[in-house]
Amino acid sequence: MASLLSLPNELVLLIADSLRDEALLALASTSTRLNHLLIRTLFARSEIAPYAECLSSGHIPVISLRGDEVFALRTLAVARAITSVQHIFVDLYSPRTISTWQNYLLAVDALCMLATRLTYIGAVNFNPYFSLGYMRTEAETGQCVRKMAELLNALAVREEGTLLTVHGGVFSGDEEQLGGGRPFVHSIEQVVRGESVSVFSNARPPTPSRRNSPAPSTSSRRLPTIVQRVLRALGSLLALPRRLLRPAPANPRPHVQRPSLPPPDTETRFTSSPRPSPHASSILTTLPLSSTLRLTTLHIHSSHLLRAHLLPYTTLLLNSAPIHTLSLGNAHTQGQHTRELELVHYDWALILPTLTIPRLATLRIGAGVDIAVPDLMRFLRRHAASIADLDLSGHTPRGSLVLAEDVGLPRLRVVRAASEYLLHFFSVAFPPSATGSGEQGEEQHHPYAALRLVDVTSDDVSAYGLATYDRLLERLEALAAAAGPLRVERHGAIADARVREPDFAIDVVGRSGRAAERDVDSCANAEAGYLPSL
Repeated sequence: MASLLSLPNELVLLIADSLRDEALLALASTSTRLNHLLIRTLFARSEIAPYAECLSSGHIPVISLRGDEVFALRTLAVARAITSVQHIFVDLYSPRTISTWQNYLLAVDALCMLATRLTYIGAVNFNPYFSLGYMRTEAETGQCVRKMAELLNALAVREEGTLLTVHGGVFSGDEEQLGGGRPFVHSIEQVVRGESVSVFSNARPPTPSRRNSPAPSTSSRRLPTIVQRVLRALGSLLALPRRLLRPAPANPRPHVQRPSLPPPDTETRFTSSPRPSPHASSILTTLPLSSTLRLTTLHIHSSHLLRAHLLPYTTLLLNSAPIHTLSLGNAHTQGQHTRELELVHYDWALILPTLTIPRLATLRIGAGVDIAVPDLMRFLRRHAASIADLDLSGHTPRGSLVLAEDVGLPRLRVVRAASEYLLHFFSVAFPPSATGSGEQGEEQHHPYAALRLVDVTSDDVSAYGLATYDRLLERLEALAAAAGPLRVERHGAIADARVREPDFAIDVVGRSGRAAERDVDSCANAEAGYLPSL
């Protein structure tokens, strides 16, 4: 290496032209002089050649890379001239190449290097897509899990509070066997006469491999299908004369319908026994978590962080980091490869009680999140002292919308949901307030003292939907009379429907479209005191 560093730049560039991409990347990582000398050659060989002009300024505003461009991501990671990136999009899904777990490790290593080396990262949008069908051992699965945790740790300790979004994460192969399954195993048993009969279980037995699958014995081998059909046809022909010559019975026995027997007097009950997945017991117990966490915004738009191996780490991260913005699920599909959060309601019933986020101010729950309404309300009550922005516009209510007595979010300023959802929140009796001045003594007893914006997002313009909206307006009029000025906006089909105007002087704005949604997001973030997320 010393002899190579003593060569002039022209000769080093001549040698670099004859090297392959991997060798050139390794050579550029050895020293600062070689890095500045060879980085433009690496940019020219990769898919980020247009970003070579950013080497002089050291800043890249936005960069987007796909699964077949991992070498470009690794080139960016070793480019010491680049010191800041505003937004990084890394989507390992690519229709042109098969993303293996080795490709996944290379991408995560490059992101970890960027998170450690760069002086500023505004936001990271990561789709950790790879195929589980290429993994064969539990050790390989554990290696991928630990690398993902290292990336989360590297981003969570940055001083600027990087916005992290994890989406996609489509897997293939035997997910349950390799730890990619759900975090809990559920089974329902029916007890009849003291014996348990399995009714439902989401735990799949391990798929036998070709090595340990028993070979079929010679006696159990079945005849070919054509031979079986010929033998059945011959048997039918031989039995035909006997059926034709058989005399009919003289006095056929009449058919008497017997009364049905009463059901046996037995004890029947159903028992549900959820338990943690066995895949979550061995890998995550030794994962480190830094005590200087600064992660403030986390968007979980896929089930990757909620799988069996990563759920304990994700729970610890959410409870330890100073997170004020949490998004579960995505209201808008980012592509055909994007899937929903593939957890069912009894998974969320076990996950939500373990989450306590003291600084949570903004909560967004989008489509594909199967959280039951009672579980969600219990989660909101625990965080009632901090939540200021609640977005349920993409969430479909699951379960009965029965009013609880202690529903109330006194610090809530902005809420977005469908009419039926909002009516569930505002069915509580409001205390009378003639002035609505919001004094300290009155705000403590009012369930929605700080509410200023209600965004009704509904596409139901049927008679039931319009009647629900009318009932909601009545409740909002009572709320405005008790708590002060209130702004109401309509989005979706309800914005263009003919509905009655409120009798009370509240500001009702009916708009539809993505531009209006962006305006509402900006208004909500400004009122909540946070910058809009990317």
